[in-house]
Amino acid sequence: MRFRDFFTVIVAIILLCPWIGLRANSIDDHRVVTLSPHLAELVSELGLVEQVVGVSAGTNYPESLNSVPVVGGASSIDFEKVISLEPTLILAWKEGNKKADIEKFRSLGMDVRVLSGSSFRDVLRNLRYIGDIFDVSEKSRRITSSLSMKAAALRSSNHSLKRNVFVSVWNQPIFTIGGSHLINDGLNFCGAKNIAAGYPFISGVFSPEQVLLSDADFVLELGSLNRDSNLSELFSRAEAFGNLPPVFVRGDPDLLTRGTPRFLDGVTKLCHSITQ
Repeated sequence: MRFRDFFTVIVAIILLCPWIGLRANSIDDHRVVTLSPHLAELVSELGLVEQVVGVSAGTNYPESLNSVPVVGGASSIDFEKVISLEPTLILAWKEGNKKADIEKFRSLGMDVRVLSGSSFRDVLRNLRYIGDIFDVSEKSRRITSSLSMKAAALRSSNHSLKRNVFVSVWNQPIFTIGGSHLINDGLNFCGAKNIAAGYPFISGVFSPEQVLLSDADFVLELGSLNRDSNLSELFSRAEAFGNLPPVFVRGDPDLLTRGTPRFLDGVTKLCHSITQ
């Protein structure tokens, strides 16, 4: 090689070195804003909590995220706040964030990834997807494999049970969860069925008559602990319809309604409650 050619190669390598270093550190340089509590938890589950620079209202796990700036909730996003955080990636939730908000972020040139979540399979898929983004695929596969085995064990131990469950979210009016929601998988793992599983809504209103005629074995309460419940009084009249009043059980909404690995922790407790 002539000296001149050799010199040209050396100069090219020197000029490329900063770019090479940037590529090598690009994973650590991610600045992520999550627009739903469960998305922040999924990122954290993969050991990437330090990459999160902005979260949505209601994000409370892990505790280290309590000090991260809140950028708004599902009904209202503080766009100026998000822009000031200079995110390299925004994770949004298809079922929970406004399409207009997502498109506005994209019009501003931001990288927005939209994840869907209405089943336990989606939890596994989202973990693998985020793992691929951050190049931690091996870790995400280990986690999803462990979760799959845990779910299979729950399903196997409860498959012979047949329980009807009414899911109570609110009672004035009576609000329940329908067919396109993660919690239905959790109930199935416990050998139970959501009475409103056949309804084509994520959440909706039930009349008192529908509740009384539902033949529920259990009422799973996910609403606020501080509210007064009139469901007990309502179900006390069930015997007039030839039904026995159901058993009331309490569920943790943070565990049972968020698509994260902790979902199975909530399901395990639920199974224990309705199999006693």
